[in-house]
Amino acid sequence: MTKASGSVLSRASVLIRIKESYLLWLGIAPHIPKNARYTFGGRIENKFLDLLDDTYLAYFSHKENRKVKVDSCVLTLDTLKFLISIAWEAKLVSHGQYENVSIKLNEVSKMLAGWQKYLQENTFVRQTASSNSSRHSTN
Repeated sequence: MTKASGSVLSRASVLIRIKESYLLWLGIAPHIPKNARYTFGGRIENKFLDLLDDTYLAYFSHKENRKVKVDSCVLTLDTLKFLISIAWEAKLVSHGQYENVSIKLNEVSKMLAGWQKYLQENTFVRQTASSNSSRHSTN
């Protein structure tokens, strides 16, 4: 990793929150019953890794591709939260474990929603500006 990307990542608070959530999950996973640890628990772990990967890519993608990447992050996060809630309902994780991970993931959800809103507003502003300039150039 280059020095420049390392400094960007230190300011990437959403990535930090996802990493913290994943580290919490790594502490929970060994305590899941064996019959679910490598199937359902593995599926949850893969979603965490997908979310980390997607978010990392969103940070470093070109501005015009970023909205699609962030939308993908939101979808992956929603799936992850759903799977973790099923793990809790199936009593594969305790109430406390579920609560700790859920609090972190809800923070991530708010951050991604804010990022989505920012990108949507900037896309709308750019589209409006380009339509206005094309109207003026045709007059």
